[in-house]
Amino acid sequence: MDISNRALAMFLLAAIVVSLAGTIISLNKLEGTSTTGFATSGAGNVSLDVQNSLSITTADSALINFGSCTPLSGEDATVASTGGANTSICSGFAVGGANSNISVRNDGNIDANVTVKPNKVGAAQSGLFLNSTRGTSAIAYKTVAGGIDPYTNGCQSGLVGSYTNFTSTITDVPACENLTPGATANSFLTDLQIVVPYDVAAGQQDVILTYTAQ
Repeated sequence: MDISNRALAMFLLAAIVVSLAGTIISLNKLEGTSTTGFATSGAGNVSLDVQNSLSITTADSALINFGSCTPLSGEDATVASTGGANTSICSGFAVGGANSNISVRNDGNIDANVTVKPNKVGAAQSGLFLNSTRGTSAIAYKTVAGGIDPYTNGCQSGLVGSYTNFTSTITDVPACENLTPGATANSFLTDLQIVVPYDVAAGQQDVILTYTAQ
């Protein structure tokens, strides 16, 4: 039996209507959207590169001022900054300011090995500091636990517990082997002792200490 063109057109129209109706029903059941074939979760990455900082400072207390010293006739004077007290026979001694020592503080974020070096040594060590015809002058140091408020001791090992003469302006000497970078426990102190010859020439003399962290 032959099917007319009109009949074929009617069948095609019916098929389109059925297909459209099925699509509308499906969309209604899926609330109009479909995620079929797509991921339903994702991941993100956060990256932070933390850097080490090796740093020390003497900003809290960087000066020991022995003031004026007049040795007695015929006797060398020994003067120390320990406790701001004169250990021998130097009249007129005074420590300037509230702090009578040098404070070294770890203001970095890793442990530091700290050494120190002077720019002058005493004549007894073949230097020029407080030199006189007899060559008896000397400068010595020691390092002690402590800090300038609010900071406290952070040196875990290697403090120099007794006065030791500086003997070189070239070689660094130990000060603290392990200075921690704690929030407050991060410091140590340096005291100085000098021998002032009774025959030294009048005038002001200074010594610069350079601290190095490794």
